[in-house]
Amino acid sequence: MHYRGVTVLWVIAAAAGVIATTLFFDTGPPGPLHRNILLIRAVPKSLLFNLRYFGWRGLALPVFVSHRVRLACLGGRVVLDGPNRPGRVRIGFGYVGLFDGTRSRAVWENHGQVRFRGTAELGHGTKVVVGRHGRLTLGDNFQVTAESSLLCQRRIKFGRDCLLSWDVLVMDDDVHPVYDETGIHVNPPRGVRIGDHVWIGCRSTLLKGTEVGDGSVVGAASVLNKAYEGANLLLAGQPACVRRTGIQWSGRKALNQMISPISISHQNAAGYRRQ
Repeated sequence: MHYRGVTVLWVIAAAAGVIATTLFFDTGPPGPLHRNILLIRAVPKSLLFNLRYFGWRGLALPVFVSHRVRLACLGGRVVLDGPNRPGRVRIGFGYVGLFDGTRSRAVWENHGQVRFRGTAELGHGTKVVVGRHGRLTLGDNFQVTAESSLLCQRRIKFGRDCLLSWDVLVMDDDVHPVYDETGIHVNPPRGVRIGDHVWIGCRSTLLKGTEVGDGSVVGAASVLNKAYEGANLLLAGQPACVRRTGIQWSGRKALNQMISPISISHQNAAGYRRQ
């Protein structure tokens, strides 16, 4: 009887461990059961977010908000263009093997306006901060893999089918004002505009005044701070400049057949320059 009791306790403890692991820890890419549990845990914050911004229409839950999202400020406005279907926008979900998803927290702080022109996926750890005068527009099929930040004080606009890798920073303001000897503000905010179908590589920084044309690719760890004329450009460097023209890329498919932003290093930038 003693051994039977020990066996029962061991089985209960093992089952509890499996349930706890499934509920609270990521052991790899989430399977169907894990995804469903994450959606269930997302219900409280999703309801709060949707009812705050859309009233009773929010009961359709067009925005899914993960339990790992810090809702720092549910101010301002959120505008959804198109059908009001469940889960068309997802905040704080996703899996990237380089990061510990269990300890990664996304942040939502909105004092201005955020407009979603279609579907959007803001992966785990994504930070969105919009100031009182800020207008952030995300085109249809907008995707952030993980751990990237969008800081909007005036205007940031993305076209459709844009893909941001991890650790990308986009900001249209220097945060701290700088004045000359006469008291004139010399570093006011300037808008950021990204065209359709643009891929931004990991650890890139897009500063105020950045403009990137349709179909372009931004190499990893690049710094952009001006308007780049033309479409289908390969941009890389600190500061970034045009490395190639006339390129094309095909989203997440067949990345090994394309020029990958995460493989472009500044050590071989001279090679592109010679070409």
